[in-house]
Amino acid sequence: MKKRVISLSLAAAMMLTMTGCGNKNSEKASGENLQLSWFTTNSNMPASGISDIMAEAAKETGVTLKSNVSKNTTDYDQAFTLMMSSGELADVISISSDNADKYGRAGALVPLDDLIEKDAPNIKKYLDENPDVKRDLTAADGHIYYLSFLYDTDAMNVSMGWFVREDWINKLGLKDPTTVDELHDTLLAFRDKDPNGNGKKDEVPFFSRANDPSELLVLWGAEKGYYIKDGKVKFGPVENEYKDGYKNIAQWYKEGIIPILSQTV
Repeated sequence: MKKRVISLSLAAAMMLTMTGCGNKNSEKASGENLQLSWFTTNSNMPASGISDIMAEAAKETGVTLKSNVSKNTTDYDQAFTLMMSSGELADVISISSDNADKYGRAGALVPLDDLIEKDAPNIKKYLDENPDVKRDLTAADGHIYYLSFLYDTDAMNVSMGWFVREDWINKLGLKDPTTVDELHDTLLAFRDKDPNGNGKKDEVPFFSRANDPSELLVLWGAEKGYYIKDGKVKFGPVENEYKDGYKNIAQWYKEGIIPILSQTV
């Protein structure tokens, strides 16, 4: 069974590393186009194709990912077992932590330690600064065989924020909202002042792919579950901020500035 590098996260990080300094055109995979096979059955990333983000990354780096899984495949475990038993592994594999540990220690996968050390300075820096994360990623034999998604809210907020229609802001002569009250007033203006200019009151002031009202709780400083503050474990739903948050969410719904969501407000 031939060995392959398994981590999609590492591959992406290495692609970014290649364009991290100097002239980006001259850094494109040493001037060559590189195509890597990719095993994934993630519902958000169809096996039959590559996302627009990956397509843009390919333009910048010269590295293209091509799925090696049938577009009709939906059973990850079955597809993974077939690939591993065939001995023909993809260059990049979306893998569970249990499988990474199992097959890594069996010698079927290449440890990522040296690659992280040499070619992924940002990942190395993060692991050095977060030894608890590094410990969780390290298998019993002392090697790292995969990189997981890390739900680090503080570090990832930049990719999880809300977006406001700048053209609507400009059309109505508004300023970018910086407080909860300003956001409320902006959404009201979107509802009432016809920013799309069609003479109809058909604008949707706010929508969310998550379709979950609890994501708005952060506006009122509320937490959805257990969290640690000042060294103490706390539970958000029993705190006043949580109650205040849902009270305001209910009011926003009544005003028609947020839609009907999947959970009861």
